[in-house]
Formats: sequence, C-alpha cells, structure tokens
Amino acid sequence: MLRRLLMLALLISPMLGVAKAAPDSKTKIEIKAIRFIGVKRIPVDELREVLVNKRSSFFGLISLNGKYHPKELKGDVMRLRDVYFQHGYLDVRIARPQVTVTPGTHEAIVTYRIQEGLPYTVSSVHIVPSHGVDVSTLQRRLSLKSGRTFDVAKLREDIRTITTHVGDKGYAFVQVKPQFRKNSRKQTIAIAYQIQPGSKAYIHNIRIHGNTKTKDSVIRGYIALAPGDRYRLSDVIDAQNELSRSGYFDRVTLRPVHVRGNQVDIDINVKESKTGSIMGALGYDSLEGLFVEGSFSEKNLFGSGITTSLSASYSKLKKNGTLSFDDPRVAGTMFGLYGGLYRTDTEDDSSHTYGFDKKELGGYIGLRRKINSELSTSLDYNYDDVRHSNITTTTITLKDYIKSSIGLSLTYNNTDNFYTPRKGIYAKARIEYAGLGSGPTYAKFLKNSLKFAAYYGLRDAIGYDLIFRYKMRATYISDLGFTPEAERLHLGGYYNGVRGYRSASIHPTTGGGLMSMVNSLEASIPLSEKNQVRLTGFYDHGAIGNASLTEVTAQSFGAQIEWRSPMGDVNFILAKTIGTQPTGSSPSSFEFTVGKEF
Repeated sequence: MLRRLLMLALLISPMLGVAKAAPDSKTKIEIKAIRFIGVKRIPVDELREVLVNKRSSFFGLISLNGKYHPKELKGDVMRLRDVYFQHGYLDVRIARPQVTVTPGTHEAIVTYRIQEGLPYTVSSVHIVPSHGVDVSTLQRRLSLKSGRTFDVAKLREDIRTITTHVGDKGYAFVQVKPQFRKNSRKQTIAIAYQIQPGSKAYIHNIRIHGNTKTKDSVIRGYIALAPGDRYRLSDVIDAQNELSRSGYFDRVTLRPVHVRGNQVDIDINVKESKTGSIMGALGYDSLEGLFVEGSFSEKNLFGSGITTSLSASYSKLKKNGTLSFDDPRVAGTMFGLYGGLYRTDTEDDSSHTYGFDKKELGGYIGLRRKINSELSTSLDYNYDDVRHSNITTTTITLKDYIKSSIGLSLTYNNTDNFYTPRKGIYAKARIEYAGLGSGPTYAKFLKNSLKFAAYYGLRDAIGYDLIFRYKMRATYISDLGFTPEAERLHLGGYYNGVRGYRSASIHPTTGGGLMSMVNSLEASIPLSEKNQVRLTGFYDHGAIGNASLTEVTAQSFGAQIEWRSPMGDVNFILAKTIGTQPTGSSPSSFEFTVGKEF
C-alpha cells in the first residue's frame, strides 16, 4: 500500500482525478471556506496553498480562486497527501472531502478530515549495484540521507539525479524504481533504488517536427548531439532548455525513439511562436505632448534565427530612429554577431521643457561566443556623438562629447522559457571602458553593471501557475576624468527601475548619479492562458547616489498586467509610491510599455 501511495505521489499532476459533478453543473458555485479537521502538525496555510479549489478572495474576481471545480477534488486530495509526504507523514489518511452548498446562496464549504500519524525517518538509502553504474559516486549525490526525515520531493530529485547520471553514460531508456521497506513500529523507512539501464544507445538521426518557418539547420545548431554520437541525457535536456529560451517556440519537447539495435533517433517537436510584430501608437505625453511611434521587429527573420528591428518615434520635442540586428549563431557556429545604429534629435520648446537642444548619433557592433548552452561572453565596440545647443538650463552642466568605448560581458541563463520563465537564473555582468580616443570632448569613465533575475514557479507542485520572481540591477561608474551627464544614472519608471515614478526622475539633486541599485520582488498569476495574459504584483526598492547608495532612495508597490499581444509584449502598470518621495522626482501612477524585460 505504501509503495502505491508513494508512486502516486511521485506522479502527482494538476490533472489528477475525477470527482462527482456539482449539484447543478450550470450553476456557478463559489467556495467561501476551506476547513481542515484533525490537522495539528502541518500549517493550515501550507495546505490551503496547494489546492486548486480555493476559497474566494480578491484575486478570485480575475482567476480560478473561489470557483468550485469538482473534477479537481480528487487531485486536491493527492496534493494534500503530497504535502504530508514531503514532511515524512507516510501514514496520513485523508477522507473524501465533503462539499456543503448553502441552499439559495450558491456558496460552498469544503471540509477535509485528516488523520496525520507520525513522521518517518530514513533508516537507510541504498542503490542496488547495476552493470555500468558508478554506485559510490551516485550515493554521494543523493539528497535523501539516512537519519533525516523522509521527503517525497527529495525522492523525486534523487530519481532525476540517478536517471541523468546513468543517461549520460549512453543509456537512453533507463528506469529507476524505488523500493521501500517501512517499519511502522520504529517510524522508519528504508529506500533502495533499482536501476534498469537497458542497452547503451547511439544517435542514428535527429528528426524535427512542427517547424513550418524555422530552418532545420537553426534548430540543429542548438543540439550538441549528432548522428553517430553516444546518447547523453544531459545534452538532450540542455538542448530542450536552450531551444525554449530562444524565443522562437511556444513549446519544445525532445525524446529518444528506438530505431533498431542500439540506435535511437532524437525526435524534436516544436510549436512555433509569433516572432514578428508591427506596432503603431498615437498618444499624448504631459512632457512631450502629442507623439506617434512605429516599429517593426522580427526575432526569426525568414526562419534564420536572426533578430532584426526598426523603430521610429516623433513628437514636437523629440525624433528618434533605431535599426538593429542580432545573429546568435553565425553560419551555425558558436559565435554570434550583433549591432545597431540610432539617432535622436531633441528640440526644446519656448517654455524650455528640457533647457537644451540635443543631437545624438551612435552605433555599436559586437561579437558573442557561446561557452556552453547556458554561458556566453561578448565583446563590443560603442560610438556615440552628442552635441548640445541653445542651452538655457542652469541646474546641470552640459557638454558636447564623444563616447568611444569597448565593453566585455559575461551572461549566464538557465531559465526554462524565453517569454515566461518558471525556473532558473539569468545573470549578466558587464564592464565598459570609455576612453578610446584623445581630446577634451572624449568621455572617460569605467562602468560596471550587474543584472540578476531568479524565477521559481509552483505549477508542478500545487497545480496552479504561480511564479515568484526576484530581480536586481546594480551599476557603478568610476569617473576617470569626464563622465557626461547623459551617461550618469537615473531611476524611475519601468525601464529604469522603481515603477510608480516618471522615467529617469529619481537622481541626486546635482544631476545623475554614479552608483545605483534596484531590487524587485514579484508574484505572477495567469489571467488567461489562452491569450497569454498574466497579473503580477510587485514591490520595488531603488537607491542612487554619487558617494553612497543612501543618498536617495525610493520605494513603490503595485500591479501590472502582462500581455503577450500580437504586436509585442505589453505591460499596463498601476503603482503607488511608498514613503517620502525624493526631491525632484515625479510620481506616475500609471505606465504603459511595449517591449520585453530581462
């Protein structure tokens, strides 16, 4: 019985189980309360969190919360049992939930009766010797250890560890079967992993399905395996993750298919994303007045994997145009080439909104090298020519300058999806030296920056697509003789950090800063999976200064709707500032953006 329960727990998914239908399938029942009887050792909030059938709340107006889903009742019981198994309660008994609907109100109370039992301790963990398997090495990698409380989540992790280790030896169809010996009197459990590796496999062919646009050669460029190579599970996993991160596909799956003897094909099935967008916008900004914008972007030009974009904007004060390209794998190699050109003309009005006219012309070109599927480095050259005229402002010092710089970056990305990551880390460290060239108009400074983002999704654990995100960006500039005002740091707004403030309105009183840091915490839930719309709550904290990060600080919280629309990634942001607003800053409770975030 125990083994059956544990195997069910291992296979638990959001779609488990079918329960009896609601009293009237056409009547919408709302859950007003969830009750647990017999719960003493597990926090009730932890149990409520994993349920699909949740009690109503504010978010119930725009999500599944509060709605009664009878087909998920049996799955909810399995999810509750999984929580107890994660804490070692292997004798837990959960009765069929009772759903009581109040007549005339369409409101329900769901009651769970639970007999918890006692937690079990792992008495021993053993890997049964198998031909070709280094048991001693595997044993050291296991998370479940003798003497610790049993945890079914760690058991799953150990099965994945063993499967990957053996799969990397060339075994494409390895099976890992845990065996359990339970001692109810001593509250202990012994675990033995039986490994059935099968035969070693070699790649016969790589077959690609579902790509109507993306060239086969582009997809094959992400696969470290080739016909004749020994099968390696890690390479298959890495390829699937990297293809998912590419942004070309909504869904990617890779699996081995036996052909004959020791030969296997790698079947790659993809569902392509909409990678192109054309956008036009007409609006009004309190600073620049009426404006019009237009852009074209294509992330997978003619199925080549090359990203191109062209954009332009026009208002009574500012005109801007940009052109860029990025080829992540030149001719199928591990090298990428990217570059761009831009021009911005700013013409002040009679009320001296800006206090100056400015013409900016620049460009950049860079070379990227993939070190492995998750790590890359790049080297780029940047040129920027900035000229000012009709200067009337006295609050900041403006000088014409030329920036001729070289930059070096190191990027790590093991996230599982380009558009909506649910697990993994993104980190990018960059150092830029501006000082190439001589003369008083050449900028001279050293800029160090770090971007970091971590994602943790709970869809597999609780059956609901809740995603937690932590993001940080930090920049430090060393002045080597001439750091122009335009190169200094400002915070505020979606792109500069600290939502709830106008863009770039947070800075020291003397002008832009030399150091800044922004930390953000986010929780995101789906509003419409079909239309790819999510609701995200956030908290932002920003700090900026010249001598220290304590000179100017700002905080905000709020919510934003994230929509992967046909014209690009769209964000509608409602935010409120917290505490004292920095001197000179401008609050902005609503913000609308089109673009993508790191």
